[in-house]
Amino acid sequence: MPTRFRYPTGVRPLLIEEAARRRAIEQRVVERLGGAGYDEVVLPIIDFVDPYIAILDREVARQSYRFVDRDGELVAIRSDFTPMLARALAPAMSDADLPLRVFYRGDVIRCEATRLGANRELFQIGAEIVGEPSPAADREMLELAAAIVRDFGLIPTVIYNDVSIVESLIAGAPGIRGALVAKRITNGDVPPDLRPIVERLISGPRRRGRAAGKRVPPAARRHRRDCRLLHRPPLPRLRRQRPHPRRPGRALRQSLRALRHGRGGHWLYVHHRRPAIMTLRIAVPKGRLLDQVLAMFAAAGYDVPTEADLKTRKLVFDRGDLQWIFVKDCDVPVYVEHGAADIGIAGLDQILEQACTAYQPIELPFGRCRMMLIGAPGAPPLSRDVVAKVATKYPRMARQYLDGRGIRAELVPLGGSVELAAVLHLTSHVIDLVETGETVRIHKLELQDVVAEISPRLIVGKNVYRTDSKRIRELIARVEEAVRVSSE
Repeated sequence: MPTRFRYPTGVRPLLIEEAARRRAIEQRVVERLGGAGYDEVVLPIIDFVDPYIAILDREVARQSYRFVDRDGELVAIRSDFTPMLARALAPAMSDADLPLRVFYRGDVIRCEATRLGANRELFQIGAEIVGEPSPAADREMLELAAAIVRDFGLIPTVIYNDVSIVESLIAGAPGIRGALVAKRITNGDVPPDLRPIVERLISGPRRRGRAAGKRVPPAARRHRRDCRLLHRPPLPRLRRQRPHPRRPGRALRQSLRALRHGRGGHWLYVHHRRPAIMTLRIAVPKGRLLDQVLAMFAAAGYDVPTEADLKTRKLVFDRGDLQWIFVKDCDVPVYVEHGAADIGIAGLDQILEQACTAYQPIELPFGRCRMMLIGAPGAPPLSRDVVAKVATKYPRMARQYLDGRGIRAELVPLGGSVELAAVLHLTSHVIDLVETGETVRIHKLELQDVVAEISPRLIVGKNVYRTDSKRIRELIARVEEAVRVSSE
């Protein structure tokens, strides 16, 4: 489509009705913040890059759009408010001004990796209490955020991240570190008095209504169960009711009426069939790891597709409560990240390249290799003084590696046979995986540096880990045991 008919990915205009709705929401939030004693600050949309180099990590800094202005200064478009707020307040306030309650609003522009539904332009309203580190200030902010959400008739869900909690736990019992990393508790890792806290950290946020020992009323439990069953397959099944002695069709009519209006419940004669166990979907790479991955799951006691199944063109196989899907190795993290698969086996190279945030509870002992910087015959090592050309199948990882060493380079993306780019002098260097090094030796290429140690990982989607943690932990334990036995 011609560029005059479309906008860049992740940005779009807000037309009359949508703009009016956003302004109305914005005004209500601003009125609530003003009533709570917060004063507004207005921050610039662009600023110099240099003041933020020391306070931002490299990944956050890469999210900002940068350009050189007419005076030759490197400037960036606003991608976050908090660093700009700190820079603005630091020279302008003293201890006598603290604590300071301020809020800000406006658009931020971020350059992020392409994801489904991702936006580049975001509108933010934020509030800060500056100079008050007490728990009372944290409570004030949480109560204010919850009140704003309730103003719109919504139920707030607060996720409170504070690393000091975890640091205190680890200081009291060092074994907790391993339990948090592995996402499961083994005997002896965690003292009994700390076990409930660690289990809650591993399993995710507590469901509303169960905190502080509060018992959920029976009516609320029935309503929550009915709503949950009405919104997940299979749909509620209407069982045949015994006819009423004077009104034979009453039960069926009331059941249909309840289903049509989304109510359900025992009082209207809607009886739900207990849903079957949800199927776990496992994404398996079709490449060189396929046989070893299936052998590992078979050793763990799972029914896997047979060799005859794999010779067909079918890509999905149902085996009891498991569904096996076969995809390209580079697609496994994508399927798990976006919830199309619950579990997958993927190399660390693909996990990092796809920016996958799924859990990685198990590192597998087979299929290990290295990602290497490889030079053409006689090519000098990369330096900061010369702009080189580097071919790779992993542009994200390559860019991180080069930026981390301050090396300027032009990346040439390739889909396969990356070493050939150095052999034919398309580029002076390549970044690719090396397992045995046979291709490098045959073409007399030079291994110059290790970019990363690569190994396959079992990855688990965050959502399924929180909603079906018991089955996921059982699968992890069985796979770990199979790996341990095979390694002996």
